[in-house]
Amino acid sequence: STGAVVEQLALKGDRLHYKLRKGTGPEEGWVSIKLTGKDLVVPWVEMGENGPKRRPPAWKVVKQPQIEFGQMKEVASKNDPGDYYGIKFPYTKDMIVEMGPEWLTQAFHKSGVLPRDNAVTKISDAKEFVGGGAGLKCTFTVEYKKDEPYLHKKLFCKLPHKPGGSDRYFVSCMWNHDRPEIVFNIYLQESVSFRVPKFY
Repeated sequence: STGAVVEQLALKGDRLHYKLRKGTGPEEGWVSIKLTGKDLVVPWVEMGENGPKRRPPAWKVVKQPQIEFGQMKEVASKNDPGDYYGIKFPYTKDMIVEMGPEWLTQAFHKSGVLPRDNAVTKISDAKEFVGGGAGLKCTFTVEYKKDEPYLHKKLFCKLPHKPGGSDRYFVSCMWNHDRPEIVFNIYLQESVSFRVPKFY
């Protein structure tokens, strides 16, 4: 029933085997989690003082692919899904604007920073940010369906260097120096005793 809380026992495709934990309905059974593209069952989100308490994706060890420098432009142009959240990512400022609020909403839902009943409705003022050297950067402003104190509107994004022959490109992309920062933000950010930028 609407508002019930269930425990996942198994998931096969779009069919969920559940056990009822709170609310009304059968004590155990199978339900469809989607109907004609609409979510019927969504992950329950526990709220803390800083917003939703995230559940990171299952840990996985990703072996760095052996890509020759001459292959990099071709590989990058494929825009394959990411290793951890399984979605495609924009890798330039213009792609962020083009993929728009719909993509940002999907990404924020995947990372757990944005509850399923909220959404990004607008992206504006996207511009390149000059500073540092580990990668390209941009800033942009977003609007939400529902404003919340734990959601920032002015966001900062790190991007990979464009394929080329610079030392920074080799360090960031070819030598895999960016992955440890990504892994830290996904899995360890909320475990350290010092302040770090909020990962969206």
